[in-house]
Amino acid sequence: MMHSDSPADSNHSVSKSLPGITPYSTTYRLTIPRDRRDSKGPTPKAARTLKTRAGYTLLELMVTIAIVLLLVTLAGTGLKQSRSKARQVACENNFRQLILTWNLYSADHQERLVSNVHLDLTSGWVRGSVRGTGATNTLHLVDPEGALFAPYLPVWDVYRCPADESSEVIQGIEHPRVRSVSMNQAMGFESYAIWLPSKALAHPGQQYYLTYRLSTDIQEPSERFVFVDESEVTINDPAFAVEMPQQNRSPRWIDVPTTRHRQSGVLAFADGHVETHRWKDPRTSTDHFDKSAEHNEDWLWLTTRTSAE
Repeated sequence: MMHSDSPADSNHSVSKSLPGITPYSTTYRLTIPRDRRDSKGPTPKAARTLKTRAGYTLLELMVTIAIVLLLVTLAGTGLKQSRSKARQVACENNFRQLILTWNLYSADHQERLVSNVHLDLTSGWVRGSVRGTGATNTLHLVDPEGALFAPYLPVWDVYRCPADESSEVIQGIEHPRVRSVSMNQAMGFESYAIWLPSKALAHPGQQYYLTYRLSTDIQEPSERFVFVDESEVTINDPAFAVEMPQQNRSPRWIDVPTTRHRQSGVLAFADGHVETHRWKDPRTSTDHFDKSAEHNEDWLWLTTRTSAE
């Protein structure tokens, strides 16, 4: 038998038949002695591959935390804006129902506008003040005996803006008001419009303004507001009072619109359209209400949409 003395054969397993042992039953593997191994260690590339990270550095942790906080802030701001917009849309939908009801009532009563009550009247589109115990009385809104809108709109929550978080303290307990909407005092078959003033209530020589008893009396319905979301600072009875411009008298607010929709308020007009108007003068803000309307463009904008001479 030929035997190979080639070095290459020394690097492979060698099988040998020994007496009393079945050939190839035992395999002897040759290994390289320790002292003959490469003592230089792994190559730089292998070292980089084997290297492990012990953890993050302080700078990396600070950057990561800052990014997480920024994302949380952005998400919170987005949710807040989305919620605010949803409330505004819901408020606008309420106003659409109100102005539709206002027009339906007029159509059913020979064009006569629904009564816009003052505190001493017993019935009107709604009745009662939202001050004191009246703040929680939903019967003022849905009882047909006193609320003329009730047969058309028998739900009370349509009269309250979803963003209105104001309350009235009754016997030491805070209660949310059931109404935040008011009607232009110049509108209504039995509206006296004491603050305009109307022709019936004007003093001799005083400038007076129109009041509207019939829908046909309104010459520019797209320029006359009917409903307005009133500020919790001034809301009381269902009529929204506007003191119109007068000679020798400084302009002032009587009732003031709300700014709860990001410095804006919702109004509904006689032609049926609804709009959210942004108030520009910071003095109009509910948080910083100033009764003086001197050089206040918001007051001027509202007076031109309240009535006409």
